Amino acid sequence: MKQELIDKYNRKFKKATLMDDMKFRKVCESKEAIEEILRVILKDNKLKVIEVIKQSSEDEPIFHGVILDCKCKLQTKEIVNIEVQVALDDNPIYRMRYNASILTVENSPKSKYFKYKEIPKLILIMFCEFDIFKNNKPIYEIVRIVKGTKVVAEDGVREVYINLKAKVADKRLKSLFNIMTTIDEVDNKVFPILSKKKEEINRLYIGGENNMSGLSLEMYKDGLKEGRVEGIQQGMRQGMQKGEIEAFIKIYKKGLIKAIEASKMLNITEKDFLELVK
Repeated sequence: MKQELIDKYNRKFKKATLMDDMKFRKVCESKEAIEEILRVILKDNKLKVIEVIKQSSEDEPIFHGVILDCKCKLQTKEIVNIEVQVALDDNPIYRMRYNASILTVENSPKSKYFKYKEIPKLILIMFCEFDIFKNNKPIYEIVRIVKGTKVVAEDGVREVYINLKAKVADKRLKSLFNIMTTIDEVDNKVFPILSKKKEEINRLYIGGENNMSGLSLEMYKDGLKEGRVEGIQQGMRQGMQKGEIEAFIKIYKKGLIKAIEASKMLNITEKDFLELVK
């Protein structure tokens, strides 16, 4: 590991709030912490989380794998996904649609004879450091309405966006916004478990001039992975635009070009090119 990258991710960890997805995922390992969040957002003080669902992701150049920031199941059997979104880019609404599709397929009965009424009910929540609908409301919930009527076309999905930039009067909601957006620990009586979990996560950082560990190391590894995947995707986009990828693979298989030469032309690594050949 290069020291400059180590220093970069140590600094990143120390400055990160719970709006950093890796820190937030650590919070969501606690069912009780998730409960505190959901009870305020969904205005249900009796809400009960019964399971935190561990996840895995398969990232391929032609398929966008995904690890959700938070995935859990409620006592009502509803599946909940909570996401944190810092920047208004790449269409967060479509991101929620994508997540809903994955959750629906993953949690539906594995039989071609299943009934559609058996697919899971979902609750999708996104914390945003921007006002996605520019209406200065702290909470936006999407409701499907039949055009020209007041008829609700309920499809088993609740979609909620939290605007962390909004001014809020509700004390519990204000406390939650503070915990999510500040760097320091918050000893909060309204969210005792969530604030305690945040403190524990911050202690995962063990700094030092020549070392990194805990969550800062995970951030480093995740950053390298994201950079590699982006490099593959960028190279493929460029190649696809010119119709080059397939041509280079054919030329390589005929023995007319070396893998390292083809990878340089496609702006990806030799290893990634050989994976594309497979």
